Amino acid sequence: MAKSNVLVPLSGTVVVREGKRIRPEIGKAFEYTDDEITSLKNAGAKFRAPQNEEPTEGVAATSTKPAPTASVAEEAQAEAKGGKKKATANKADKDDDL
Repeated sequence: MAKSNVLVPLSGTVVVREGKRIRPEIGKAFEYTDDEITSLKNAGAKFRAPQNEEPTEGVAATSTKPAPTASVAEEAQAEAKGGKKKATANKADKDDDL
């Protein structure tokens, strides 16, 4: 196995270990291998050195949820747009009362 390095991801990253996708939490120290760091930096990921932070330990301490799919992002956008439409509709209702 390659040498490990503790870094803090500043953007979302996904690493595959033992066939499972692991998503280290943004802003929390995580132990990456040299190969993972090289691959992620080539993909545009940003990191910083940890400052008084302990790395998360192994797969159990990290999220093994798959990366969000487009449908999850679309649902969040639709929900945000829905909230704005309601606010606009409420404002229109108030204008009708005048």
